[in-house]
Amino acid sequence: MKKKILVSYYNTHQVGGPNVSSDNIINSYLGEKYSFSKIIINEHLGKVLRIKTLRRLIREIKEANPDLILIGGLQLHGFYLMLASKLAGYKKRTFVIVHGSACDAIHIGKFSKFLFGKIIEPFIVRNAACLTTVCKQMSENKIVKNNVKNFGGVIHNPIPQIDYPKRQNQQFAILKSSILNDTRVKLIYTGRIVQDKGLDYLLEAMLSLDAALYLAGDGPDIEKYKQMTINLGITDKVVFLGKVYGVVNILDLFDIFVFPSLHENLPNSILEACFSGLPVVATDVGGIPEIIQDGFNGLLVIPRSSKCLANAIAKLISNKQERLKMGNNAKEFVIKNFSNSIIIPKYEFLFDSLIQKNIVKNK
Repeated sequence: MKKKILVSYYNTHQVGGPNVSSDNIINSYLGEKYSFSKIIINEHLGKVLRIKTLRRLIREIKEANPDLILIGGLQLHGFYLMLASKLAGYKKRTFVIVHGSACDAIHIGKFSKFLFGKIIEPFIVRNAACLTTVCKQMSENKIVKNNVKNFGGVIHNPIPQIDYPKRQNQQFAILKSSILNDTRVKLIYTGRIVQDKGLDYLLEAMLSLDAALYLAGDGPDIEKYKQMTINLGITDKVVFLGKVYGVVNILDLFDIFVFPSLHENLPNSILEACFSGLPVVATDVGGIPEIIQDGFNGLLVIPRSSKCLANAIAKLISNKQERLKMGNNAKEFVIKNFSNSIIIPKYEFLFDSLIQKNIVKNK
């Protein structure tokens, strides 16, 4: 009989790293070995503890009676799932994958930072039966380092394996055609349109660049950045695509992938860009240097510098051969180091170890 693994999802209306990571695991060959089911939090988790949500999670955990509970992240959703697991009597079956910390957000206030850094996230880490991080930088974070009891190591995100083509439509075909008709050097950014991603510096960099920038994604700051392009006088250089379902299928239409994030762990968007054969210009933060080797498959720049960003992008704009070389290197590198065949077995080993440990203890 297959062992049961309950997998957490949060805010399924958006495409986020933890949810993509969960999809990768469920849709891998492990789906033949384990019986996966989902536990979802779509409620807004604010400052007051939602007792109704907590009770629902406890009930669903007990009904599922899983051999393992996979919690995809820290932050508030991780807290709710860990607390529910503990109250339901399943604490020893929790497996936490850390994608980042709420303390990294640039808008977080001092009190919230204290609350998450000293109470909420340490609680998740201390109670995890097993914990892994998606990059080395996060494994060295004090919240993890000072509280983890059973560290399963660093397991990078694999290249996202998502079957998008079946849902392409006429609108998607028109989009591809308009991109192909743009004869300029084309830059692409994919991700949430928020200040944390360093888009202020990217738009400022466009002032001196002879290229077109396409922004694929949505977020609370999109109107702010549309206004910023007007204020800077670069509306002819910047195209807001909004949320594009299946954006991975048009990445190869572009020349350079740009990712100016101010803080990061191991972004799936960079893995997708590399797999599509694009050279990457990104900030030297978090786990990004674990994917991008400066001068080999892309260029790394210091964060919060529009000048450094512009200089790096300009270097690739002026040298097509260098772009192609780095793009080829990028694809080869992620296939060699971030393929499912390399990453997923690491999870399988830890899942089996933890499940077996619980079986022995319960005998």
